[in-house]
Amino acid sequence: MTKKSQFPLLAEFRLSILAGLAVLALTLFACSGDNDDDTGTSSTPSSNSVGDDPSSSSDTPISSSGVPSTRDVSPDDITFDNILYWVGDCNGSNCNSRAMFIVQWNDELDDDGLVWGYEWDSTETKYGIDMIKAIAKKDPRFFALLYKTASVDTSNGDSLGIAVGGFGYDLNENGIFKLFLNDSVNNNTIITPNSKGLFITNSYNFDDYTKFDPEDHWQSGWLTKGYWSYWATSDSTGAEWALSPVGASTRELKNGSVDAWYFDTDSSTFDCYDEDATCDGRYGFFGDLNPVEPPEL
Repeated sequence: MTKKSQFPLLAEFRLSILAGLAVLALTLFACSGDNDDDTGTSSTPSSNSVGDDPSSSSDTPISSSGVPSTRDVSPDDITFDNILYWVGDCNGSNCNSRAMFIVQWNDELDDDGLVWGYEWDSTETKYGIDMIKAIAKKDPRFFALLYKTASVDTSNGDSLGIAVGGFGYDLNENGIFKLFLNDSVNNNTIITPNSKGLFITNSYNFDDYTKFDPEDHWQSGWLTKGYWSYWATSDSTGAEWALSPVGASTRELKNGSVDAWYFDTDSSTFDCYDEDATCDGRYGFFGDLNPVEPPEL
């Protein structure tokens, strides 16, 4: 897979540690009012919606059986008709808003990005972080590493948000997903997710985690191992996948929108930071997309 550009805000971070930290703070976390306090690390995790297609193209790939193809769909062609697994923060007829969640690990395993569908009640406001947590809680194969900052916004007393440090997926579906934590305190200590499918940390130590099972997807990083770039559609038209100017705690989901995460393993160039750069996440980043099938419970 050819990577054509980089996450611009990380460029600023590397140019000046102090200034970059402030910029990354705006990008990776902001006010969300999230109150998820589950910090345990020892237990294992447990469509008739309407909306515009996330692709500007109306041509959905069709298989020989006449149904939408669900394998190796290009980002430019993916639609909600391709989604196989829906996760919802709603019940029945209240599930009238939907968004698409895409993760591309960019690792040595499968080249394709994975896709989930997310539904919620349109009378409620949902953010990118809500979709991540809902999928991690529902899908026993998907995991996330999060850092909830202790900083406080004095205007409302809320924490400034949640930094997303890593994503994992039990690719071989053997029911085992663990990480090694290797830092100044831990020497390859084995850790497990909490009951919500989350790894919770109290610092920006995202570079210190590695996967236990070499056959699983895992990528995390902050300074030295790469970083997660966050691409999103600005509204429900779903035309361009642009780098999000805010983090998942502040990114408000819209009916028909796309949230796509790409792990960039190289922070040495920053083409998207150039004034004349044209960057659309649909091209040159995510490869083909494979909608995730429901787990066998």
